[in-house]
Amino acid sequence: MRAARSALPTTLDEFIKWYRAAGELRVFWLKPVRSIEVINSSSTSYAISATWVVRGRLRRAVISVSRSFAEALDLVRGRDVAIVLTPEGDPTVDYSLVSAEGILYFWDLSRLSLLKPNEDVVVRAFSSWGDSLAGDIAAVHRSSWGFYVPPRRGVHVVLVAYLSGQPVGAAYLNTANFNIDYGVHCARRYWRMRFGTRVLKEIVDLARGFGARYVSVVRVFRRVKGSGSDRRAVAFYRANKPRYTLRVFRVGGG
Repeated sequence: MRAARSALPTTLDEFIKWYRAAGELRVFWLKPVRSIEVINSSSTSYAISATWVVRGRLRRAVISVSRSFAEALDLVRGRDVAIVLTPEGDPTVDYSLVSAEGILYFWDLSRLSLLKPNEDVVVRAFSSWGDSLAGDIAAVHRSSWGFYVPPRRGVHVVLVAYLSGQPVGAAYLNTANFNIDYGVHCARRYWRMRFGTRVLKEIVDLARGFGARYVSVVRVFRRVKGSGSDRRAVAFYRANKPRYTLRVFRVGGG
């Protein structure tokens, strides 16, 4: 009988390293971490207890990664903050228990199947930037999702796509865990033109140059089961065929 594949491409130690580096995203399941303790580990699932630093206070969360929502619940029941990661399409998800939802996708760099990118844009990578470049990124962000999140120096490599000298796409590669922090963004008027795919391809090439085995992306839904904008983002990422596709749930109020 074929062994069940793990829900993630990482070992437990690699996931902990990834999780620590993702803490500055400060979303419902990722916060700056004071400490992490392993509470369960097997060949297909694991669970960690993370002590978060939230507005100067410590909070304890349990994050369970499993092949099924039902199995993961056994490890998070009764916890102050309970987070479950399970593959998309898991039929055991009980949405009556879910108070927040998002995605975590991984591309395996040895098994890529991206869409054909638009070659009309020029994509440039920056490890340092000034006000002018920040303005270019801000313009893309505000057109794409309505607000601007600046990159972090010493952590992010910034990629910006230009069409005829105008910024039309942007993304940040976190060099500590190879996550695309805050996602891939394109100015609204250029949606569905494969500019985002071109940015994604350049991110993949850049990460490979750093020795990465995979690239990830996180998105938090505006509401449980997702809004229209969430579904568009998910459709873009899934069209570019990530190898591992997980849903992330907060169980209970948190």
